[in-house]
Amino acid sequence: MLRRQVTGTPASDCSRTRSLPLSGTVTPTSRTRGPIALAVQGLTSNDTTERSGAPTTLLSTDAGTGQMHESFHKDDPGRFTRPWFSWANAMYAELALDTVGLGTRPLWQATP
Repeated sequence: MLRRQVTGTPASDCSRTRSLPLSGTVTPTSRTRGPIALAVQGLTSNDTTERSGAPTTLLSTDAGTGQMHESFHKDDPGRFTRPWFSWANAMYAELALDTVGLGTRPLWQATP
């Protein structure tokens, strides 16, 4: 619901990349992906599979550093910008909390 309000596009219509299950594109023609965009995609999805897959995708793109980066190459997460990026780390933390039911979703989710 939130994604539709912000972008006008439902979660099911968002594009997928060839290499990653979530898009998180920095720009439509870019070969890099942004962890913040991936976290927001997971946070705003109403699809439980997409939501639960987002943390796994993000963890697989840390290039072994244990940190989120500003961006990473879609085909090689070892090619990244900034060795750590606190905003991306914070968004990952929000996503992780949401995934286990401790996030802010109940505060903004519409009630039937």
